[in-house]
Amino acid sequence: MARFCEICGAEMSDFAAFCPSCGKKAGASAPVSAGRGAAADAPAREEHVILDEAAISVTSARLIVGSQTYAMSGITSVKKGVTYPPKLLPVLMILLGLLLMFAVIADNDRNSPVALGVGSAIFLLVVGFLWLRSKRPIYAVRLASASGEREAYVSRDESLVDRIVKAINDAIVHRG
Repeated sequence: MARFCEICGAEMSDFAAFCPSCGKKAGASAPVSAGRGAAADAPAREEHVILDEAAISVTSARLIVGSQTYAMSGITSVKKGVTYPPKLLPVLMILLGLLLMFAVIADNDRNSPVALGVGSAIFLLVVGFLWLRSKRPIYAVRLASASGEREAYVSRDESLVDRIVKAINDAIVHRG
């Protein structure tokens, strides 16, 4: 027998505690089938919100990132991952600008177009430095479960990723 969410109307399985569409807690009128055991008769734990910011919600029962929901019961561990983008091309551009600058300065005695060379060298140096500065690390929240490891959230904001990892660790401890 199928049932539907009282909030959004999405179809839910008979045993779902939360709506797969909107994430709201299933109503008290959920059908109880025989054979589910004594655990079905036990009162449900109250869900505590640990973190709720930037389209991310961490509660004692689940992690919601955008439209993706992860059950805390399935998460075995969490860690912060860091990916450093390659910086070779901006460094090469800066070196090329420096070489061009030295070549223009060394060739000054032969009446060459110095202004064009200096302008090109400065352009390469400025673009290279700006490009190098934009190559910041990318941080990720990595969840481990029985089925493997996956990245749940990726951001350049290290402090936000640290807060999410701490909140998930608190939720894992809270579930017992």
